[in-house]
Amino acid sequence: MIISAPLHIQQMFKRLGFSANEVKVLLCLFQKKQANAKTISKLTLISFSSVEYVLQTMVKRNLATSRHAEEGALYIACSDADFKAWLDGERNRINTMYNEAEEEMKIFLHDTHEQNWKPEVTYYEGVEGIKEIYDDILKEEKEIYCFTDVVKMGNILGDEFLKDIVEKRKKKQASLFAIEPLFLKDIVEKRKNKFTQVRLVDIKPINGEIRIYGNKVAVITFDDEKPVGFLFEGKIIADLFKVFFKSYWNLCPEH
Repeated sequence: MIISAPLHIQQMFKRLGFSANEVKVLLCLFQKKQANAKTISKLTLISFSSVEYVLQTMVKRNLATSRHAEEGALYIACSDADFKAWLDGERNRINTMYNEAEEEMKIFLHDTHEQNWKPEVTYYEGVEGIKEIYDDILKEEKEIYCFTDVVKMGNILGDEFLKDIVEKRKKKQASLFAIEPLFLKDIVEKRKNKFTQVRLVDIKPINGEIRIYGNKVAVITFDDEKPVGFLFEGKIIADLFKVFFKSYWNLCPEH
């Protein structure tokens, strides 16, 4: 005769984390009070080896005990008190697990939030490295803001390269807003067009430049021997530099 238990009892054990075979074997043992693997195998129609494995697992989980008998190991279901103690232990274990998960997630989410403030930084070295930054800038199709010295830039990268990136930017119709030293006024006047707006400030030569575009900020030094560049990528830092640039831009007189 096949032994079965009410469906809601079976579902309850499944919610507690037992597999389908574990539920059948355990409920059969509870109903029989004690039995060997062979008997339970016949009553549940589960293979002997599977029943034996489940019963050994139940012993380890304190839901059953076993003792030697003539026909092999005899398994005895735990008492009502022992089952309640097991439930209490599981409840405490799960509560602890959820509490630990909550704390770990709190730390993880906090770290994730912190990382949103930290931009990705890429380092470039030498003339060819700096040109890689300008290649990336040329991907921008909207507005580019920069503090620069176009003469220093040409000296380092070459006038032909400078002309080339200007033409490529125009073709993309990306607007450039540049703040440059006042002493470059004559040179700057020739560069003005519908895609290039320049304002001048009375400062010493800028031995480098800062370019803000999209979610990126490029900081480049125009050292004759070893120009280097840092590319910061992150919305927060880009927005910060844009606010700073636009504030300074509005303070600069139009020429």
